[in-house]
Amino acid sequence: MYAPVVPRAVYLVVLAAIGALCDGETEVHISAQEDVVHVGDDVSFVCTVRASDASKTVVSWFMYDQDVTAEPFTIVRTSHSADNTYSSTLTIKAAQFNYTSMVRCKVRLDEDRVFHLSTPMTITPRLDGGKKLVGEPCASSAECELEHSTCKAPADGGGATVCQCDQAHPVYSSLEMRCLELAKLEQPCVDSAQCAGADNGSQCEEHVCRCRTGFSTESGQCVAKPDASTCQSTSACLDGNAECIEGRCVCKAGYVFHPGSRKCEDSGDQEFQLAIIGVSTVAVLVVLSGVTAACYMFNKRKEATATRY
Repeated sequence: MYAPVVPRAVYLVVLAAIGALCDGETEVHISAQEDVVHVGDDVSFVCTVRASDASKTVVSWFMYDQDVTAEPFTIVRTSHSADNTYSSTLTIKAAQFNYTSMVRCKVRLDEDRVFHLSTPMTITPRLDGGKKLVGEPCASSAECELEHSTCKAPADGGGATVCQCDQAHPVYSSLEMRCLELAKLEQPCVDSAQCAGADNGSQCEEHVCRCRTGFSTESGQCVAKPDASTCQSTSACLDGNAECIEGRCVCKAGYVFHPGSRKCEDSGDQEFQLAIIGVSTVAVLVVLSGVTAACYMFNKRKEATATRY
């Protein structure tokens, strides 16, 4: 019996519709404990899901598009009540941020039902009287609030003196709201600004400075991977099956370059494909030879018949 092929996108939409009809209305909400808090305060957010079956619900929390569900400065608590209501509470401990941003919860009920909800959050500084933040005008270092900050003139020598991070902690993190040390590749970090200060191709990933996508590590630096085949080390080659030999990316032993995919592919597969092509070519040549011979014999027979008469 013929079975029609249903495109996956249509299949998922149908499944989602059936799920909605069977499960009833799904309600998802996000709320903040307070819209505005001060630096050093704890701040909490609640994401609530009500569905006929919320047993497989997974909630993730994001700030600055960074997953903070399991960060050291956050606490996440979950609860599941008898009326099919699932709650996840995110608490940011002693918030050290100074900005207005969005906190987002990602709710995954199942493979086909994923929701994203956001709420604004503003954290403002709570300064002692007369204290200044980095970048604000000052008369002396005693006025500068943050640890490792001093009062000095801008680097270009112009303008009034302002609070700046000192030489040992030259990176100001607006995310952490403090002065930080520079960090090299594979060193601990809390903000990408620490890594970018030493190498603009790196970022803070899982609290370690690493090269960003599209960059490779060479001599302790992040180097943009070239589109061409030139290289200084194997890590610069875009293809994982290539290696750097005499400044050129070449396929490793057992691999050959395929012009169609522009990748190094297993030579065994390539040889098999070539064998198939070879056999096919021979078969075509045999058929053509047979046709040519048949045409020749047919023409000779016509000539012989014509001569006889």
